[in-house]
Amino acid sequence: EGVTGLTVQFYVAVDMHGFEDVVDALGGVEIDVPTEVALGVEGAEPFGYITPGLQRMDGPTALWYARSRTGTSDYDRMARQRLVQEAIIEQFTPQTLLTKYAELSAAGQNLVDTDIPQSMVGSLSELALETRTLPITNVELVPDAGVDTSDPDFAQIHAMVQQALADAAALTSGTESPAPSP
Repeated sequence: EGVTGLTVQFYVAVDMHGFEDVVDALGGVEIDVPTEVALGVEGAEPFGYITPGLQRMDGPTALWYARSRTGTSDYDRMARQRLVQEAIIEQFTPQTLLTKYAELSAAGQNLVDTDIPQSMVGSLSELALETRTLPITNVELVPDAGVDTSDPDFAQIHAMVQQALADAAALTSGTESPAPSP
């Protein structure tokens, strides 16, 4: 809340081993890999590589792809995590849910911890399905976007978040948002 200026109403924590199980229950996830990613622990010899091009990854491979730091930066890792998230969202369709319900249900047993009230789950699930037709908007709080990560200007970050929200709202309503005031 302090960094983004947004009120966080609920949290959802995802267990990474549960993430592997969900990807496997989906039958894998297809990702267009832009650059080679080494598999292994930083400082050790890689035990393999994920090569560029369209790849169908199982759960453990998708997790390695999303989390590997070997030979790359944290910013590269964050970009890969967004690719994985977007691919899962795109490939997780109502048809997939229906045809793989048993596998997904078993995989999801220990996947998520949340404080979302049970009474809101149905409404939020419907909203999540509706959002699949909308573009995903990212706000990158990284040096390349003008953010000093060692001494962040929180007013600047709040303005960036508000502008991204305005831009996203404009995309959904078909209008353009005004530029932020100085």
